[in-house]
Order: sequence, then structure tokens, then C-alpha cells
Amino acid sequence: MSELSARPIQPDSSVTVLSVSAISEDHTTLRGLLRGLPCRLVVASTCRNALRCLSHDPTCIIICERDLPDGTWRDVLNHLGASATKPFLIVTSPVADEALWAEVLNLGGFDVIAKPFDQREVRHVLETACLRRPKLAAVAVGSTGAFAA
Repeated sequence: MSELSARPIQPDSSVTVLSVSAISEDHTTLRGLLRGLPCRLVVASTCRNALRCLSHDPTCIIICERDLPDGTWRDVLNHLGASATKPFLIVTSPVADEALWAEVLNLGGFDVIAKPFDQREVRHVLETACLRRPKLAAVAVGSTGAFAA
């Protein structure tokens, strides 16, 4: 867990991103891709750890591997419920085909990101997620264009 920022930001103005994957390289790659953005990356390797993080830490965006050692992205999504303020769930997979994308969207997820991660795609999806939430938009985009690729 670490703060990722290239410039000082207010402690309450960062976007918390929860990365859920049993693959430690995913967390390392995301940490690098988010460098310089007003994001605080929290990591979990299992559904159980992710749910624990969600109960202790207000999270705006979840980036979740499709398959986890103790479940799947669906288990994480089901835990979020139907609240209008629930975090956006973004699913990652090396097989990010139309079927997965349709399933994620139909079940209430936000988007799918193909692996290996592409910096432009990751930043675009995160920026879009933040713009969909007015409260986050000022933090993520603001006058500094913090999420500009």
C-alpha cells in the first residue's frame, strides 16, 4: 500500500484504487502506470483480502483480476451490492474478449482491461471512471489534467 503522486495533494483528495490480483506483477505494473496521478493504490491478493480492504478503506475504483485463488471478480462485485456510490469494478484478463466485456457490463461492472496492461488504456479507463463520478471528476481531472495520458 502506498501513496502515488508526483506532486503534493491533499490527503482527502486522492482517488483510492484497490488492485485485486494474486499476481504480484499486476500490482507492480499498476503502481508504475499510476505514478504521478492523485491515486492511492491499495493491494489485495484474494477475494477475502479485498473484502477486508473494502470494509476498512473507502475505495473509488477496484481493478480486479478475472480469476482469484478464492473466487472471481463476480464475488467481489456481489459484495458491493447495488448502492449508487459503490466503487467501479474494472476486470482485468489476458483474455479480454467481447463475451467477458458483455458479462462484466451486464452484471454491473464498469469495464474490462486487457493484459498485459497498456498505459494509455489503463489511464483512459480510470479517467472515464472518474468522470462518471462527479465527486471524483474534480480530483482526477481538475484544472491540472491529472489523468491526461
